[in-house]
Amino acid sequence: SDSAAMQQSRTGAYGALPGAWDAITLGNSYNLALWRADFGRKIDEYRSNASAAMRNIEVLTTLTLWISVLPIVAVMAHALLSKDSNIAMQAMILATFPRQIQVIQYIADIVNSLLNWSALRERILRISRATAADSDIKGMSGKIQQERITCVDAAGRRVELEGFKPPEVGRLTIRGENGSGKSSFLLELKRRHPEHSIILPAHHRLHFASVANADVSTGQKLSLIMEELCGGEPLKLLLLDEWDANLDQENLQRIDAAIGRLARRCCVVEVRHR
Repeated sequence: SDSAAMQQSRTGAYGALPGAWDAITLGNSYNLALWRADFGRKIDEYRSNASAAMRNIEVLTTLTLWISVLPIVAVMAHALLSKDSNIAMQAMILATFPRQIQVIQYIADIVNSLLNWSALRERILRISRATAADSDIKGMSGKIQQERITCVDAAGRRVELEGFKPPEVGRLTIRGENGSGKSSFLLELKRRHPEHSIILPAHHRLHFASVANADVSTGQKLSLIMEELCGGEPLKLLLLDEWDANLDQENLQRIDAAIGRLARRCCVVEVRHR
């Protein structure tokens, strides 16, 4: 039980490491700060479970050692001090005493190895599960074809992308064919404006306080994230990549309204799927 708890928290801590990658490569300092706090909690949990497991292993090993020692010492003391004991018996007991101590040490080592094996077995099982997971590695950069991309403001007026500078407030919508470089354009904007800006790719593992432990659908998750960003994060630029893909009408309207509220105090640049 101790080994399983230790390895579960260890796996949780290691499993949290990739979550920093999106925040670091995208430059979202807000998400990185949240990730650090979450990772710190997981590390503290692992340390606590590891300490408990190692302490219990040492306690059980020590108890085993004493349980093995006391009967042997009692029998040897009785044999030495018994009235029926003779010189030959006493000499034999004293001659075999080092061997008895060695046997006790072997017993303690065996018990310690068996207890540690449970921790090693849990680690092997979790590594086996992790290596069985599929990987999906894709590049984050691509060519931006401005002639195939259109950008309009909330009133439907076209915005030129040549020498584009985001306004202080407002909502800009980008559309274009697949492969025209819409996502790459957002990444380029993030690179140019790293401070007080957040980019939300279509698929990400960014940390947000509102959904850290929430078991919710994609639409509900995005809705909570939008409400969190509306809550006061000092945001100047929000970049959304196809946030409306695979959403039902109710979630779409709710998130659309939250983005509208955000656009009144910062610039929102969104790539729309539909």
